Amino acid sequence: VNIHNMKDVLPEFFELNLVRGRGLLARSIMRAQLSSPVFTHIYAALVAVINTKMPENGRLILARLILQFRRALKRNEKLQSIASVSFIAHLVNQRVAHELLALEVIQILLANPTNASVEVAIEFTKQVGMLLEDVVPKGVHVVFEQFRNILQSGKKYNINKRVQYQIDELFTVRRKKFKDYPSVIPQLDLVEMDDQITHEISLDDNTLEKEEQLDIFRLDNQYKANEKIWTQIRKEILGIENDSSSDSSSGSDSSSSGYDSDDESTEEKESKKEVDGDLQVSGLQKSNTEEKGIADMTEAELVGMRRQIYLTIMSSLDFEECAHKMLKMNIPKGLEHEVVNMLIECCSQERTYVKFYGLLSQRICLVRPAYTEAFASSFDEQYKTVHRFETNHLRNVAKLFAHLLQTSTIPWTVFRCVYLNEDDTTSSSRIFIKLLCQDMAESLGMQELRRRFLQPEDDNVKESLQNMFPVDNPRNTRFAINFFTLIGLGKLTDDLREHLKNAPKLILQQQQALQKQTKGDDDDDSSSSSSGSSSSSSDSDSSSSGYDSDTDTDSRRPSRGRSRSRSTSPRRKPRKRKRSLSSSSSNTEPDNDKSRSRNGDGDKNDNERDAARSGSTGRNTKRSENENRRSKSEDMTEQRGEKEKSRASARARSRSASANKRRRSSSITSTSRDRSRRRSRSRSRNRSRSGSAALRRRRSSSSRSRLRSASMEKRRQRRRRRYSSSEESAGRARRRERERGSRSRSGSAKRQRL
Repeated sequence: VNIHNMKDVLPEFFELNLVRGRGLLARSIMRAQLSSPVFTHIYAALVAVINTKMPENGRLILARLILQFRRALKRNEKLQSIASVSFIAHLVNQRVAHELLALEVIQILLANPTNASVEVAIEFTKQVGMLLEDVVPKGVHVVFEQFRNILQSGKKYNINKRVQYQIDELFTVRRKKFKDYPSVIPQLDLVEMDDQITHEISLDDNTLEKEEQLDIFRLDNQYKANEKIWTQIRKEILGIENDSSSDSSSGSDSSSSGYDSDDESTEEKESKKEVDGDLQVSGLQKSNTEEKGIADMTEAELVGMRRQIYLTIMSSLDFEECAHKMLKMNIPKGLEHEVVNMLIECCSQERTYVKFYGLLSQRICLVRPAYTEAFASSFDEQYKTVHRFETNHLRNVAKLFAHLLQTSTIPWTVFRCVYLNEDDTTSSSRIFIKLLCQDMAESLGMQELRRRFLQPEDDNVKESLQNMFPVDNPRNTRFAINFFTLIGLGKLTDDLREHLKNAPKLILQQQQALQKQTKGDDDDDSSSSSSGSSSSSSDSDSSSSGYDSDTDTDSRRPSRGRSRSRSTSPRRKPRKRKRSLSSSSSNTEPDNDKSRSRNGDGDKNDNERDAARSGSTGRNTKRSENENRRSKSEDMTEQRGEKEKSRASARARSRSASANKRRRSSSITSTSRDRSRRRSRSRSRNRSRSGSAALRRRRSSSSRSRLRSASMEKRRQRRRRRYSSSEESAGRARRRERERGSRSRSGSAKRQRL
């Protein structure tokens, strides 16, 4: 029920049998008001409307409220007494209860004032003050005089300053004529003054009863008859005519009934729209939404599940109870990550790490393997977003995952997302890794941690740890070594240090292997070219003899060029030698062919020619290999000579630098010695001077002290003289007074005698 749908809800109330269920109605309204006291004025308006038609229900609710207030006042229950008093106040504003009941409540609360009773009285007076000012102004005056008396003699009643301030605020509210606390809101003023029935019940009435038997179900033997009576009463209350009159009216006016049905349908649509905008949705509307299949995009179910998880975590005594409760929640598949995120958030919000969360996570993962995958994925997410969190959050989350890793609850393959180098890490990620590894080292020990990191049994774990112990780049290797040594885990970097020592040798071996591969490819190319030349020469031999004579004449010319090239070309150019050798081979072959053609042996000579050609090609390849080896040896000797020269120059430089350093150090030591001698001499001089000055000061101070003592003695003597002279003068004055007194006495005696 709320302000907007009051007119729509009331007909639904009267559809039920409120005569039989008046006890249930009273109990439900009182429970609703106790759970949400903010809507007390709405429940009071509902009771006021029901009271006009069925006053027995209104009287029952009022009687139960009075009895509830009495019990709360005896037990000194402040909250329950405030709730019952506020409901009574709004019933007084709706004229369901008499205003004298309000004055009686205030008088009982202020009879023996305490802090709680005065607070309740203040709250009640604020809510009912506007009505009482209009109806009973003298009673209000008496009430406020009592409040003034309590305020002025607060020490007598032991009233707190907070309550005294509330009394002052009540007086300011009265000066403003209770504008902030109206008796009835215009939207809830649903009953006229003439129609309302007011119950004059006193607070001291001992005849009030709760009638609790109405709350219990009892079998009604005359159920049908009573239901017929209730239907007639309901029709009278709602103003519904008999069925016969409705049938006759429908038979007479068919057209008007169709028009009326259209109006009713439009009114129903408008009422449904109004109900959609209300704060509380009726069950009929929920069923309609379910039938239509409307998806809830507000994630209300997810928020409710997170709230339930949080409450189960906070209300559990130990992790076993919490795990049992969470597994009984029947969380749907696919939402395990929400449970994991809730656990991590609760753990991160603690001031220090609580082992409860680690044990709870371990137990859940052991029971259901789906949670292990969720924790593994959450490790990746937390590491990627670690730069957004504070130090406390980092510490708690790192220790939680350290507990899961050291107990092997989650696999160690989660480290595949950790790239330990200068470019891919931030300060927050390095702190996270530091806390994680240090906690695991404390619990597992350095040997076990080293075995798990450097000697894993699973190949997947070994691959995932390659990024954490990088070997690809010496710079990254040095960074990892420095990081682990700074956090106190230098034993994990033994393999990295050995790799860094052997890195230059490995690089040289790789370079040599590459050079060998390139040289082997060049040799293969040269052999393929020589085989191609031999095949071309065999093709030329199979041609006519006239063509052979021409080739003989042509082959003699390059042979001369070959001899010249040998004499002129230097030995350090293996490429030119290769060319000359290939040309010589091609030139020697036709010479042999020419000599054999002159002998004229026919077909036998052709076979001999082929054999000679194959032998000549083998010799040529051997020669080329020998020359390549010679050129390589010469290059190696040259490189060695250059290296020796560079080493000699470096040695000479180091020697000269060491000599210069020695000279500088000797000059520095000599200058430092001279300076120390000078300083010692100056110190001795200063000491002698300071000693003589101290003697002078002592002598001068002793002479000054003597003079001061002499002057003090003179002053003392003067004071003594003055004191002695003053005493003598005082004695003289006393003597004179005595003489005068004696004279006056003798004179008076003589006079008396005369």
